[in-house]
Amino acid sequence: MKGSRPSLKSSLNSILGEYRSLAVLFSGGRDSEVLLRAAVSSSDPGSVLSITADSPLLADFYRRRIRQVCGELGLVPAMLPVWRKMEPLLRKNGTERCYVCRKTVYGVLFPEALARGAGTVADGTTVDDLEERRPGLRAAEEEHIMHPFVLAGMGRSDVIELGRSMGMRDDGPPPDSCLATRIPEGMELTRELLRLVESVEAPLRPIVRGRFRVRVMPGILRVEYQTVDGEKVLSCLREMETTAGRAGMGIETVLTDGQSSSRYR
Repeated sequence: MKGSRPSLKSSLNSILGEYRSLAVLFSGGRDSEVLLRAAVSSSDPGSVLSITADSPLLADFYRRRIRQVCGELGLVPAMLPVWRKMEPLLRKNGTERCYVCRKTVYGVLFPEALARGAGTVADGTTVDDLEERRPGLRAAEEEHIMHPFVLAGMGRSDVIELGRSMGMRDDGPPPDSCLATRIPEGMELTRELLRLVESVEAPLRPIVRGRFRVRVMPGILRVEYQTVDGEKVLSCLREMETTAGRAGMGIETVLTDGQSSSRYR
């Protein structure tokens, strides 16, 4: 695998070089950050646009991350508000939530990217993502969103390796997903519930290194974490319990890569 990485990187550079101008859908996560950095390094920075759907589904941690990375790259991030259009479609939180969300987001971002001079709109989807249930990928295909990593045959490990080659640190934020994924399908998805989840996650989000989620359950917020972050979760538990308690909710902690443990308040 290591022997193939240089060719994968060359393949990616060739693909990116074919785009006259590129808008990268930057979520603040690692994959889209690597794509944005690769696009800037392989072309004129003036031909690259960072564009983001701004809504309560995006934690403020990632807004700050987006501004930081774009500042390092000499880009001005385009943060487009989409919640007003999304909210009535997502509130019921049905089984097609991810498709509806992505379809709405792309419907706003794609024409705006073109209006700002982009000839192509792309995201950080990898070949590994194609093997998972991701209804949003159907919306991406319908809205002509390109996947350069997929075209280059790159999986998550290849993207991580590419990030390292560009000076990205391994101790950056772990893989994450939008805040809507914390709320089970069928439970009404509201701005207030999203804010609650974000506020409980906030103390730990900048410092966790493993998979970390605060999921909404009936009367309980379930904190899912991994062993590497055990001491950090324990140190922030009182603060999380206080925040959850203000909303009349308890806290349950669950270790997801070992023996489960729980605690209620």
